[in-house]
Amino acid sequence: MIPVVLGIVGLVLIYAEFFLPGGIVGGIGGLVLIASYIMLAVDLSDPVWIVISLIIYLLVLAGTIWLALHFVKKRKDLFLTDDQEGYVASAYDKELVGKFGVAYSNLSLSGRVTIEGKNYQAISQSQFIHRGSEVEVIGGRGAYLIVRPKENHS
Repeated sequence: MIPVVLGIVGLVLIYAEFFLPGGIVGGIGGLVLIASYIMLAVDLSDPVWIVISLIIYLLVLAGTIWLALHFVKKRKDLFLTDDQEGYVASAYDKELVGKFGVAYSNLSLSGRVTIEGKNYQAISQSQFIHRGSEVEVIGGRGAYLIVRPKENHS
């Protein structure tokens, strides 16, 4: 009788793991289920019954997992229902492309620039840019502007 009760407790803990984060409850449930099977196998003397009981344990475990997954799929609060297409965590101001500014800090590939009195994070297109150098915004990536030194057309 004890192995059966332990088996049920193990299955309940494994079932609960699908709704509780962490893995601890499911791990304990698995250990309890294994202990239950070992206790049952010790009580059984015939190897045929040991194999049959193992098959029954595995089928009941599979059924428990299937049942838990079935209810997890029905819970709308566990999954996103809206499409996340087009979501961007941060983006550069596209209106700044083509504008000129001044390197607020040295851009050893990344730093800050000032454009129209506002500071922005920037990445140099290909070279080191000294602080105070005039720069041109040529694009952006994420929250960074991509800049290059201003070409002097005299």
